[in-house]
Amino acid sequence: MSLLVELCERAQRDPDLARPALLLCSAYAKRVARMLDQDPCPTVTRQIAQRLRHLRSKSGL
Repeated sequence: MSLLVELCERAQRDPDLARPALLLCSAYAKRVARMLDQDPCPTVTRQIAQRLRHLRSKSGL
């Protein structure tokens, strides 16, 4: 978990890291949700997905 926090902090300073950090956090959140049979933090999951959609539309990915 501390690795994810550090990646997100670095992504705030380096925009090139934003997408990989968000993808990693999204994958981690999906894995945790699958293990628990529910999403423990739905608001954060929605924010990650929303930010990824924004980056996709901005960069055309």
